This record gives sequence, structure tokens and C-alpha cells, in this order.
Amino acid sequence: GEDAKNVVIVDLFWPEDSPKGSKPEITVTFKQLAPPKAKKGEAAPEWVPEYVPDAGLVKVTEHWLAPAKELEVATLANMLMDPPLTSVGVRMGPSSMAQLLATALRDVVDADAAYMNSGGVRAKKTYSE
Repeated sequence: GEDAKNVVIVDLFWPEDSPKGSKPEITVTFKQLAPPKAKKGEAAPEWVPEYVPDAGLVKVTEHWLAPAKELEVATLANMLMDPPLTSVGVRMGPSSMAQLLATALRDVVDADAAYMNSGGVRAKKTYSE
């Protein structure tokens, strides 16, 4: 998701000589993907990434994400909303932004209903303009 700062890796391993139907050996490893945030009034803890990004993959990713980056600052429409359009708290309950997106999806495909996964609504802000 958008806020993946940590990941848990679960490895299931069956030794080559294990009998059919035997249970696997299971290891669980916690990996930190981003530096921890500094606590209020304290310096950020030192952090060294375990995985160094591949320069070639970063370049290709940046190329294909360029149009999306342009949309981050683009104004697609000016709408007056009362109450204001918001994506704050979208993972906890209804959101006017998610409702607007689901309604637009429903209307575009001429469906009876549309469902919007809250993971697709990410800005966590209120749009006052």
C-alpha cells in the first residue's frame, strides 16, 4: 500500500527428504523498508537501507511514472462541494472523495452500482478549492 514502511516475509520450506504431506519449516522475518520517523524533539534514528535500489529499474520506473507525477499537481476540474471533498479517514469509513470516484466509475460504464477500495484513495486531505 501507500504507507508500506515495513514488510513481513514468511518463508515456507520443505526439506528435499521430507515425506509427502509433512509440514513446512516456517520462518518469519520483519524488514524495515523506510527510515523510522523521529520522535518529537529527538533526532531521527540512524538507518541504513538493507536493499539498495537498482539504478536501471529506478530509471525505467521514473519514466513510466512521469505522467502520473504530472497529475499530482494538475487541476482536472474545479468543483464546489458542500460539504468539502475529502479523502481524510477514507480507510475508516465513508469519504466524499471515494463516493465521487465510485459514482464516476459507475456512470462511465453505465452500471447499477460501483465499489471503490479505500486503498485507491490516498491523498488523506480535504480539497477546499
